[in-house]
Amino acid sequence: MPESTAFLTDTRNQRIGRGVLLIVAGALQTLAFAPFAFWPAMMLSLVLILLLGLHRSPRGLFGDGWLLGLGLFGSGASWVYVSIHEYGMTAAPVAATMTFLFVAGLALFPAIALWCWGKLSGESRWRRLWLLPAIWVLMDWFRGWILTGFPWLFAGNSQVDGPLSGWAPVLGVHGVTFLMVTSCVLLLIALSHWLGRRRMKAAVAGVAMLLPWVLGPILAQIDWTQRDDSPLSVMAAQGNISQHIKWDRAYLQHQIDIYRDLTEPYWESDIILWPETALPATQHQASGLLEALDQRASETNTAFVTGLPWYGHSDKHDEEVFHNSLMALGNAHGSYHKQKLVPFGEYVPL
Repeated sequence: MPESTAFLTDTRNQRIGRGVLLIVAGALQTLAFAPFAFWPAMMLSLVLILLLGLHRSPRGLFGDGWLLGLGLFGSGASWVYVSIHEYGMTAAPVAATMTFLFVAGLALFPAIALWCWGKLSGESRWRRLWLLPAIWVLMDWFRGWILTGFPWLFAGNSQVDGPLSGWAPVLGVHGVTFLMVTSCVLLLIALSHWLGRRRMKAAVAGVAMLLPWVLGPILAQIDWTQRDDSPLSVMAAQGNISQHIKWDRAYLQHQIDIYRDLTEPYWESDIILWPETALPATQHQASGLLEALDQRASETNTAFVTGLPWYGHSDKHDEEVFHNSLMALGNAHGSYHKQKLVPFGEYVPL
């Protein structure tokens, strides 16, 4: 029977079962990240995706990819609801709708990727196996770039404490993802050869699959950096300010006092860091405080860096705009406007 008509012969229960499995496969990937940190769940998910998609038509793979993304982002990125509802003060039904649209939109990335996978590989089983690692990495790269990017939940990030972590300084997160997907492909190839009684080919595929996992812990022992003979002393403050009061002007001085008290014993440090929007006021509103911090940092020969909202003219817009920014004072100079904004959490796409 032609592959393109295989989906049409599925019974209703089979389609429901496939859909449930794909959503579960997506949700399994979330278990690979903190706080669960069970990285084998990622490998199980990737194997399930391969098994379910190996003989699917491109059209069927598009739907499969969307369900997969629904499971992944529905379980791993639904925290956007908290940003929209609790801190954005949006009504719960509207926030829930926006969150669903956000998750459904992100699910288009694996949907399009799996469609391309099926389209490029055609009916060749072997071509389909070998194309998946490249397609998967390209999907992640594109997702991390389009609309300022959403670089969360990459498979490679699940190996922070896993056996492949030693490859991260060499290949980066996308390289680790490539190794994980390729390992799953080689596993299926090894099993296929073994069941076909092609023992030598099965052994070669098995060794190739295990090689990155054996070398990973060895690479992790290598010190890729060199200690500087003149180390810097760094102090980082985190005020643990509740988001419910952060932007309430009645608590502005209270927040400033917390950070100044935390910093006071450490003004001899080479670098002092305050976090993102540590000052809940623009550079103009906090000008007096910034001048005082600049003077104190200059006196102690300290590079002081703080996050704050920045408001002013932008070359990209006719009107004045807000930026989420960093400002350096004392023994450091300059400012930086954040470029990678969280969709819906920090801005509304389009």
